[in-house]
Amino acid sequence: MEIGNKEEIRKRIAELRRLVTAEEKSRWDTAIRDRLFLLPQMENISGVYCYIDIRNEAGTRQILEKLWEQKIPAAVPKVIGRDMEFSRIVSWEDVSPGCMGIPEPVRPDALPDEFDRNPLVLAPAVALDKKGNRVGYGGGYYDRFLSRLMGGYVIGLAYEFQIYEDILAAGHDRAVDGILTPDRFMVCRRDRI
Repeated sequence: MEIGNKEEIRKRIAELRRLVTAEEKSRWDTAIRDRLFLLPQMENISGVYCYIDIRNEAGTRQILEKLWEQKIPAAVPKVIGRDMEFSRIVSWEDVSPGCMGIPEPVRPDALPDEFDRNPLVLAPAVALDKKGNRVGYGGGYYDRFLSRLMGGYVIGLAYEFQIYEDILAAGHDRAVDGILTPDRFMVCRRDRI
């Protein structure tokens, strides 16, 4: 897809996401989960920062369940003012609807220091380009979080229709290191393999 301004991109992708059927979403989310667990970036991770999908976003629910099954620490965000704080969860009982209806941790649970030793971050996106530039929802929550993160590998999850050839990034935008879709994994930053 071609370059567009962020509001145009958000509107177009919202329309396309509404057209995704439950069967397509389930099939694509399964493919993303299966592909993720085969990536070398999953080796020796200390934990996973993960969003919980809503409104036909690239799905993370199957991913979270497999992380729990494999005893890999998983943390999800809670919006606090203009920032996000992540807490570890081990089941769906640990979350309830929060900001904008997005499931959030019920109890704050400070993450141990070792969680950040070698974390993997699964970032939501409205759209991504092949260089890793990301269009979010406009609140800047993930850009602020990623700018504070000292290490780790950041993967943007998306469906194929969310991939653009080129997106104009602002100075505060934080690119992802790789993009995972149901069909492929793209390395965006060779220095971060």
